[in-house]
Amino acid sequence: MQRLMCRAVNFRDDQSGAITAFVAVVFLLMFVAVGMAVDFMRHETYRSELQSAVDRGVLAAASMNQLKDPKQTVHDYIQSANFVADRYLLAFDEEKTIGSRKITATATYTLPTYFLKVIGINSMEVSATGIAYEGVNNIEVSLALDISGSMARERTVVGTKTLELMNAYPFQGKLGWGGVSTDVSRLDLLRVAAANFVDMILNNTNRTTTTINLVPFAGQVNLGATIFDEMVDVRRHNFSQCVDFTQEDFDKIALPGKKSRKHVPHFQWFTFEGDDGHEAEWGWCPSNTQSIEYMSNNATKLKNRIADLTAHDGTGTQNGMKWALGLLDPNSNALIKKLVAADVVEDKFADRPKALETRDTMKVIILMSDGNTTKQKRPKESSLPPGFLKKGENDEDYKWSRQLLQHSSREATELFTETDGRDDLKALCQKAEDKDVIVFTIGFDIADGSSAQTDLKECASDEAFFFDVNGDKLNNAFTAIASTIIRLRLVQ
Repeated sequence: MQRLMCRAVNFRDDQSGAITAFVAVVFLLMFVAVGMAVDFMRHETYRSELQSAVDRGVLAAASMNQLKDPKQTVHDYIQSANFVADRYLLAFDEEKTIGSRKITATATYTLPTYFLKVIGINSMEVSATGIAYEGVNNIEVSLALDISGSMARERTVVGTKTLELMNAYPFQGKLGWGGVSTDVSRLDLLRVAAANFVDMILNNTNRTTTTINLVPFAGQVNLGATIFDEMVDVRRHNFSQCVDFTQEDFDKIALPGKKSRKHVPHFQWFTFEGDDGHEAEWGWCPSNTQSIEYMSNNATKLKNRIADLTAHDGTGTQNGMKWALGLLDPNSNALIKKLVAADVVEDKFADRPKALETRDTMKVIILMSDGNTTKQKRPKESSLPPGFLKKGENDEDYKWSRQLLQHSSREATELFTETDGRDDLKALCQKAEDKDVIVFTIGFDIADGSSAQTDLKECASDEAFFFDVNGDKLNNAFTAIASTIIRLRLVQ
């Protein structure tokens, strides 16, 4: 019995072989850990391959040239990557409109495990989502250009590169520049730079889906006969075709309704630049040859209109912006249809302006000015000779009217102060931002610290979209804007 007790005690106290049990447990844990790593690596490999297959599938399915069923196209790409059909599920969605297609697909694959089965995990889910969009990205541009008197009067010295551009300008006969001098008017520089902009935007890739509204503005904006007759209550004269906005018009994007606005008198307020030999025509409202060019993708026509630009009186920047923005508003479609009916706009653009905030249309405003917004004064009826005569009709009445209107504040009514005009411009710029209309602004030879610099900088959609340039760099600004628009189109 004593011997048996001894053996029992020795057995109890004997620790040899204890490590074997510990090693067995650790080995099992290591086996599971390594196995998990292998299965997780397999999961990541399959996920990467599935994601690649889905991405390629949705891109192919979204193509406007794809004739095969888009869902089957995605299936084919997934199965070509060796994913077994009965082991994955495909959630598929297609949004199709005229000129665009959006494909969204999510594939979920069941991956059998090798080692995780030891701990009861027999399979893992592998998931991949892809979205692709393809469409004809329309571009609607409003090009609002300042043609105030200072554009003809003020000149700048240009460098060799600008001279080369001017020598290459196809409308040499329209330039006031002599062909050699480095002393060039702002108006000539604008003609060259704006023409280059048109050529860049209306390139072979963009032309068929792009339209430009050319909006020249001085104190006011000439609408052209068709839209003017639609909008004015009573035609008062035949020298120009501008209408006066009310304050409420600047609180919204939409343009005024039918027969709802007053005809702007034909008058001059500031000194007439033409008397000093500059390229200018008399009048606060630009002449009928300086009216808006609506919804055009005809580069030759647009460049001819730009070449014909002539300076007028005043700087109604808010009026230029109002028309630039209003002509991108789908509520203006009725006006465009009237222009189509009058053979002013081509039939293919009868559906413009397209809806705001739409995925397949980019709307852009380029607003260029060389000075501060001016107050809006109007002559009193009693101060005007019969018919609002201008030079060439009756010189004596013309001179009398011009002198009276330029120098007698007693005979004028102030519709908007300069502060009103600036506030109205700011309100329109905010409305453009609210509707995702991209606004580029160009300050052309403007003074540092001027109200023009402040207003144009604040109006731009982004700090980088404001260009503060001297005359010699005006073409650089238009080129940069055109390049940015084209680049944005590619990622729309």
